[in-house]
Amino acid sequence: MDNSVTSSISSASTSTSMTYDLGNMSKDEVVELFKKVGVFQAALIMFAYMYQAQSELSIATYADMNESSKESTEAQKMANLVDAKIAEVQSSSEKDKKVKLPDEVISYIQDSRNGISVSSDIDITKELGAGDLQTVKAAISAKANNLTTTVNNNQLTLQQMSNTLNLLTNARSDMQSLQFRTIQAISFGK
Repeated sequence: MDNSVTSSISSASTSTSMTYDLGNMSKDEVVELFKKVGVFQAALIMFAYMYQAQSELSIATYADMNESSKESTEAQKMANLVDAKIAEVQSSSEKDKKVKLPDEVISYIQDSRNGISVSSDIDITKELGAGDLQTVKAAISAKANNLTTTVNNNQLTLQQMSNTLNLLTNARSDMQSLQFRTIQAISFGK
């Protein structure tokens, strides 16, 4: 996460906006700032900072989830192509029928970014029988399943982050209302 997240807060007594970079301030600097601006402004600065940080984390999590979803779809597509070859072998009248994997499946497996490992006993560039095809499909399906689990976990994380953002928004609103009521009570002498 970017530590240079800044929090903007409008002063209750002026129309100017101050920007505080809490992520790059030392503990002592934050304490001094909070003493200077007062309890209400300090709370609002903190809520703004936490909201911004949580928003950036949510965006990054969503981007990761989106990428995992695309990768999972691609892996499932490759597993389906292998499954079609398995069906071709199993439906053949030849007892030991062998078939070649589609070129896109071979390229997918050979691309180290995909992290597919097939037994070194199997040469995926040659014709394969049903057993070897099942092994290849299992390796690709494992990748697809892992990616699907990642997507599901990220969805849960995003839901939790959304709840946190809602809580921060409500807390900030409550703090602003309390600040307004306090200022109003002081100005009316109550």
